[in-house]
Amino acid sequence: MIYPRSLLALLPVAWIWLSPSPVPAPSAPPPPLTTRGTSPASSGANLRPRMAPALPQTPEGKRLAAFLAAAEAGTESAVRAFIVENFPASALAETPVEPRLKRILGLITRSGPFDLLEALPTRSDPASMRVRSRKTGGTLEVSLELEEGAGRGVLGVDLEEVADSSADDAPKKNDAELAAGVDAEVSALAARDAFSGVVLLARQGEPFFEKAWGVADRDTAVPNRVDTKFNIGSIGKAFTRAAVMDLVHSGRLSLEDTVHKHLPEARIPSSDRMTVSQLLEMTSGLGDVFGQKYEATPKERLKTLSDFLPFFEGEKLKFEPGQGRAYSNAGYVVLGLIVEKISRRSYWDFVRERIFSPAGMTDTGPFGPNEVIANRAIGYTKTPEGTWRANTFALPARASSAGGVHSTTRDLLRFVRAVGDGRVLQRPTPSTADAPQLGIAGGTVGANAAVEARPDGLIVIVLANLDPPAAEKLVQRIRKWTPPKPGP
Repeated sequence: MIYPRSLLALLPVAWIWLSPSPVPAPSAPPPPLTTRGTSPASSGANLRPRMAPALPQTPEGKRLAAFLAAAEAGTESAVRAFIVENFPASALAETPVEPRLKRILGLITRSGPFDLLEALPTRSDPASMRVRSRKTGGTLEVSLELEEGAGRGVLGVDLEEVADSSADDAPKKNDAELAAGVDAEVSALAARDAFSGVVLLARQGEPFFEKAWGVADRDTAVPNRVDTKFNIGSIGKAFTRAAVMDLVHSGRLSLEDTVHKHLPEARIPSSDRMTVSQLLEMTSGLGDVFGQKYEATPKERLKTLSDFLPFFEGEKLKFEPGQGRAYSNAGYVVLGLIVEKISRRSYWDFVRERIFSPAGMTDTGPFGPNEVIANRAIGYTKTPEGTWRANTFALPARASSAGGVHSTTRDLLRFVRAVGDGRVLQRPTPSTADAPQLGIAGGTVGANAAVEARPDGLIVIVLANLDPPAAEKLVQRIRKWTPPKPGP
């Protein structure tokens, strides 16, 4: 995945990435595709020729076809053209063509070109297809992270090796079968170095499966443990939301308060019409903190929330407040600054006292890459050459209210429990539920995490110190094994 952006959904409110400038889907037909083992000599005179697989003539299918065409050519100019023609302007403004070119060309050089085996169903998940590498003969899954909306521009590319055998997607009959299936699935992934992390499964708040795979530090071969601390990316936004709701519940903040009311000195366009509610719902018009300015800034300088302001302060909004929806890290930095202004404390001091402490989360914090933290997993990303690189080069000196906090599976289970019994708020007023509903994912270079708490009481927590979608794909697989039970 190239500087992956996480899709985050926090029930009952969902935040979905939308690009302000969708790219029209390419009109060219899919490239010619070759199939193997279908020659007349081997098929028999009385057998009808096997139909070659094809991609659907949808925006998603056309993006996948464009990638196959670039891989077929295998040249720098073809891959550059794929990026320019298929990535939206907003994505290229955050991460320019050159670093994307190096990454995607490296993927294609190692494994391409490809023969299409099948297109995989596309709903809200990335557009995916299964292909066979003509270079290695192996089967891979190609996933394109796409923007929401009609254009479905490409935001990221991921290739992952998969087993050639048919996947066992049959629903599991009980928790014991589910645990056995997860153990076998993740162990196979870990054996191929495709997963490193921890999985926890719980029912009604009580764990029934918990296991670690892989290593926390590749240089010293220190293994991951079930209590290892992982970077959980944008899952930290749930803590910011909880902090805001704590202030709302105490009467110190209103969801209809404007940014200007609490941060009059901030140079944020339309701050007198931008509300706290819009920041939470990602309808404020603010964009990202990541981009060329962030890349050019020495990361050790990014220690406080105010240090992130120059990345978006004074920048033009993606749209006027309330007139659209776009994933916004900047908006959650602003929410953190509002928490600091009202509480007259640092964001992290407030969150520790009002969120982590009531929930019993003792292993969660904004640990920086240069801090000496016991039992912390280092994140690793794949280079274009296929080697592992520690992700410390991309991380700020400290996590922000937009994400980057470290936590453990047990602490995140405690958070889910606290949301369920009302100790931690995700709404303006306390509410309790036998089975809290929560779905949230976070990812960055070398880190991926997902938490899902479902109405039937199943809680799935997956933390990985590898690039997305290492954790999210496993959660998707578990969903197939545990479909919702039909109502009465």
